[in-house]
Amino acid sequence: LNTIKIGTQTWTTKNLDVTTYRNGDAIPQVQDANAWANLRTGAWCYYENNTANGSSYGKLYNWYAVNDPRGLAPKGYHIPSDAEWTILSDNLGDEASGRILVELPCVKDKARVRELLQGTANLEFWETYENGEIAPLLDKANIAISNYLNGNKTTKTASVNPQDTAIKNFIKRVPLFSFYQNAFPLVPLKGRVTLDEKGNPKAYAEGAVVGFATSKSDTAKVNQYLKIARSKNIFPSKLKFMWGSKEVEQKSEDGKVVGSYFELFAIKQTDSKGKAALSGDIITDARKDYDQRQGGVPLISMSMNSEAAQKWKTITGANKGKCVAVVMDNMVYSAPRVNSEISGGQSQITGNFTDTEADALAAILSAGTKMKSSSGWKNNGNGTNTSGFAGLPGGYRFYDGYFNDVGSNGHWWSSSESLTSYAWYRDLNSYGNVGRDYNVKRNGFSVRCLRD
Repeated sequence: LNTIKIGTQTWTTKNLDVTTYRNGDAIPQVQDANAWANLRTGAWCYYENNTANGSSYGKLYNWYAVNDPRGLAPKGYHIPSDAEWTILSDNLGDEASGRILVELPCVKDKARVRELLQGTANLEFWETYENGEIAPLLDKANIAISNYLNGNKTTKTASVNPQDTAIKNFIKRVPLFSFYQNAFPLVPLKGRVTLDEKGNPKAYAEGAVVGFATSKSDTAKVNQYLKIARSKNIFPSKLKFMWGSKEVEQKSEDGKVVGSYFELFAIKQTDSKGKAALSGDIITDARKDYDQRQGGVPLISMSMNSEAAQKWKTITGANKGKCVAVVMDNMVYSAPRVNSEISGGQSQITGNFTDTEADALAAILSAGTKMKSSSGWKNNGNGTNTSGFAGLPGGYRFYDGYFNDVGSNGHWWSSSESLTSYAWYRDLNSYGNVGRDYNVKRNGFSVRCLRD
């Protein structure tokens, strides 16, 4: 058997491809979908019952074969438990779960770091709208939302008086969005605008941030109100809103923290299917670096694969002078303004990171490609396999007997039962994300072995 030592463990580097148990008894090959669905004993199959797939990806086994006392793994090896998969994760900086395990001593916001590390880091680059394009629409949204909440049948222009002391009436008229600083505590979203002497909008702040919310509860309220406004066709069909990934500290002139807020970004959907302008398993390397121009704050430097680099060149060339949002797990980490076309696939992510957060994100972004084999993946999804694990996308057979995902996903059983009809497994997808979950024992997954 071909093996690789990772930390203290020795893993096989190919998916299991045996037809007998360790004692020589045959493992039944089951092709019929109905027969597979009714199994409660060990069985194997080729993906789509095609022997060519077996040559590429090995066989698929149900969990009953994994758990058979006669032993599925060859002599001197065993099927790894869920805990042993976790040890692999630890040995690889938790690459196998798409995260990095870190100690958190002296970290002020431990909950924030834990939340950050629980993401899968699906990296996306989105085009954006400017604040000046969307802020006037948010003012119109106030009217529609107010009418909806107050049961008005006709639409009237809301006249906001900054001296208005009737707070309840103010909130009725302005449920969502206010330009006025003194209304900041009263409404969930505060605009970014300069007012003239009469209190009317004079100039809009530049960038893709269209407003601030001062609490998590306010972000939820804003989301509800924006759904109402969208149902009234207030916004362009290509507009979607996303919140920033991190609570931003508000400081006084002497540097004292006097408050905090969350930023709301205006994202532009330029893809016909509503997807990001650039996304997927596009990162070949990610590392923590420091921005010396900003006092040495941590950032993440990235290198893209050749296909993504060409798309990035096109996107940045078409958006000179505009912002491009860097998004992970539906949260905006930064939205830098593009000054010129960027070629060569080199880029950076900033986002007020601590050293711990920057280390974590760099590991997340580069993890999947290290676990994946350098061939066999569809849609330019091959990995670098620097871990030596050589994860293959063998797909799976669903418990009803049908097949899915070859070339796009790999699934590997553990020997650990979860519930009566379920067992734990690991999966690796085409985006480079690796997860832990449990599934029906009748499913057909790939199997890796671990030396005793």
